[in-house]
Amino acid sequence: MIQRVAVLAILALFCVPAQAREVIYQGGEIAPPHSLVLISPWQAGRRTCDAEIKTQGEYAMKYELDMLAAGESLQVRMYAPLRARDFSEATHLLADVRFSAVLPEAPEIANIAGYAANGAWMWRNLQVEDAGEWRTLELPLDEHPGGDTRYLAWALRPDDWLAAGVERVTMHIDNVRLLVPDEGVELPPLRPFSLMEGVKAEHWHLRPEEWMTQEMTAERATEGERSLKVTFVPRGDYEEHGAQYMVRGYGQAGDWTGYDALEMDVWFSHVLPEANEVYAVPVNTETSGRPWLPGFNVIEAEAWQHVRLPFPKPITEMKAIDIQVDVPSWAARYEGETITAFIDNVTITRGGAAQPELPVEVPAPVPPLAEEPTAAESERGFQLFSRSWLETVYLSSPPLPTDEREELRLFACPGEYEPLTVSIRPLRDLPSAKISVSELRSEAGTLPAGTFEVRVADTIPVALEANTFRRLPILLNSGARIEPLPAGHTRRLWLTAHVPEDARPGTYRGAVTVSAGAETVQMPLTLRVLPIELQEPDIAFQIYYQYDWRHQGFGYVHPENYALHFADMREHGLNGCTVSPTPSVVLEDGRLVIDWFQSGNHWLQSPQSPGELLDGYVAAGLTSPVPWIGAGSLFDVRPGNSIAKLLGTEEYSDAWVAAYRQIVEDLERMRAERGWPEVLYYLADEPANSEERTAEARRRIELLRDIPGTRSLVTTHTVGLQTAQRYLEILDINQVHASQVYDGLREQVIEAGNSFWTYNGMGADGARSPMLGRTYYGVFAWLSGSGGISQWIYQGPGSPNPFDQRYERQYFYAYPSEEGPIPTPGWEGIREGIDDYRYALTLARLIERAEDAGRNDLAAAGREALESLPSTYDMPDEPERNAGYVAWRSGLTPGTLHGWRWRMAEQIMALQEALQ
Repeated sequence: MIQRVAVLAILALFCVPAQAREVIYQGGEIAPPHSLVLISPWQAGRRTCDAEIKTQGEYAMKYELDMLAAGESLQVRMYAPLRARDFSEATHLLADVRFSAVLPEAPEIANIAGYAANGAWMWRNLQVEDAGEWRTLELPLDEHPGGDTRYLAWALRPDDWLAAGVERVTMHIDNVRLLVPDEGVELPPLRPFSLMEGVKAEHWHLRPEEWMTQEMTAERATEGERSLKVTFVPRGDYEEHGAQYMVRGYGQAGDWTGYDALEMDVWFSHVLPEANEVYAVPVNTETSGRPWLPGFNVIEAEAWQHVRLPFPKPITEMKAIDIQVDVPSWAARYEGETITAFIDNVTITRGGAAQPELPVEVPAPVPPLAEEPTAAESERGFQLFSRSWLETVYLSSPPLPTDEREELRLFACPGEYEPLTVSIRPLRDLPSAKISVSELRSEAGTLPAGTFEVRVADTIPVALEANTFRRLPILLNSGARIEPLPAGHTRRLWLTAHVPEDARPGTYRGAVTVSAGAETVQMPLTLRVLPIELQEPDIAFQIYYQYDWRHQGFGYVHPENYALHFADMREHGLNGCTVSPTPSVVLEDGRLVIDWFQSGNHWLQSPQSPGELLDGYVAAGLTSPVPWIGAGSLFDVRPGNSIAKLLGTEEYSDAWVAAYRQIVEDLERMRAERGWPEVLYYLADEPANSEERTAEARRRIELLRDIPGTRSLVTTHTVGLQTAQRYLEILDINQVHASQVYDGLREQVIEAGNSFWTYNGMGADGARSPMLGRTYYGVFAWLSGSGGISQWIYQGPGSPNPFDQRYERQYFYAYPSEEGPIPTPGWEGIREGIDDYRYALTLARLIERAEDAGRNDLAAAGREALESLPSTYDMPDEPERNAGYVAWRSGLTPGTLHGWRWRMAEQIMALQEALQ
């Protein structure tokens, strides 16, 4: 359960104060593997999670440290993305530790440090007294780390160990937890502070050396000795989102309750009073995403102006101040002129306005027809039930009369994945629960216990409406153990069968065992393996993909994880995804040099190169054409490797066109050499936002048409500017928003020679709703006749903390972690939708064989099953945003989808037998 352990394996040594109460944050158990960063000139031998040497949990963290040099020190850092309130009352950090060697004569063996944003280190020394023995140790947090604690570190000095001849030490850490004092203890308030010391300006979209300079200077300083001076030159060529610079000042961490505004003094050399917002100021926090403060106008040139900006959202943790300048507004009037800005006395204040209201948690609905516990359930202390995995089970959900409580049943084909769920509702507080699945036996053979993967559905807070949020079971964390289980908190266990490719058809029987407290319950489990070889999809099933560098703040997001992501996509039935980065493109002696294995200065800031991603795409078994978003980014003036900027020429000049052709032709050459799939040139994303962007997209498409062997792709809307129709005679892949498909549109697109694809049929709730994923990637894909299906986004850009969405929803189908992606119910639904499509495709091909064989009776029965669910679909007659699509989708139920698949499976088996 990766998101649970980000605070955990961090290091500490201690004893429990009698007056404190213990809080084990998010489980308190170390799960493998864990985030580790070595800050040292020498190396740790290796680190693992060891299930054999442990205390209360399933795993302990294990380090094997080589003593390679004296006079140096090793730091092992564990990153902890903590919310401010988590640490704001903590007084002690505890852990259980064990060492393989002892050095009692040394006064200091190890130092433990807790790091805060204000630079406060809290050192405590540990003396190893008993080798091979566990001890609970304590670190008092007398210098309070505050809310911006990022990690805790273990520092080890090897000198004394080397003197005793110890060259390798093994250390174990388990059960790391925090203590807070009794209720009612108040922490001292945090004082307002200035952020001017150490601030720096950072360019966001444009290279600073091209357009911006900065310095700390005494010039025009007000109360302090220095102010920040920034100069920049609007160039008039920015797109509508503009360019920004950020003045980032790292300040104190602590309790921000009651602070309600950002204040600063600003001085500008130019004025633009008619602009609605000349620049805006976001407050970058770990907890509440990135709340944007209201903008202000520069109302007087060459004069200091005091600005007070109230926080629109509560601030519980302060990391930085980012000041954004809306360059296009300036460019319109002052193109080419040097604009100078001074910023001073940036301060966080409170008391000047009402504190914004905190989001209110809205409990999940509780159905009225709950099943009362039986006598046996009351005695053992919990209820077990199974509900369709397409339905949501909240923490408050009781068992219902429609739930299965006696036996678990499912069917699947060889090689197929198939989910089911078991939920446990504690009737009293229980310390833990554990689930296991036995091997399954039949006359045909045995399926091993590892056939089923076990995960636990965990909740995160997600924004609803009107400043409210609800905890939704979105994360499917690996592991078969839950602890603790408070009374009345239902927890869901997600079991996914992966039937071996060589499994023989038959009915396999086993059991699911749930142990909670001192009680153990078994539920019989039946898995029917069908004699069906499902056909691979004949269309592109994809998802948008890009790396979001902001998630590195968690300490467990790594650039090389793309290989794990691609493998995860393939395991979920997808055969492709988008690729974003551009290559490195430079001029050497007037010659264009292109490197596909070096990432360009792309505005998406991907650490991977296009070549790395395309090699990984092939290695993972992804085969469908690759929509390359970088193809459109090469036109963009924001990237540092924009062709126009590189050449110092205008877009669409002869030199510019020749350079663009060279890049495209070089990619096609590389693709042939390395066996990459076809690259689709994704030239514009939703250009229907404006007439100007629509016309620009057309110009890009027409340019690419002159380069042989290439195909263009544009995401189009059918309402507003009717962009799906704008490009009919020139576009290759017309990718239409799924909610805006109407009757006859596909025929128009196909008749014009375009390929018809769709995207984004799941909406903002897709990650938590397997029903949306199964519907869009399954029956909609089958009915719409789409040649490609895609959805935004595998791991979405957003605030640095995707695990806290109280203020805004984010798009995530797989969450980041060090051990690999954490799936969501919506992600599992996508796989099942693709399987629905495969059943339909398998049946359709058998129907064709029956017709070719003259068996119209068999074909008719098969067609009746194939069309039994699609008959509910009623595509709107004309463009209408969302309404028709949502109405059709809402008419489907878990029962109809399950029933449709079984009817198709029955007809597949009947046709196979009759046509042998």
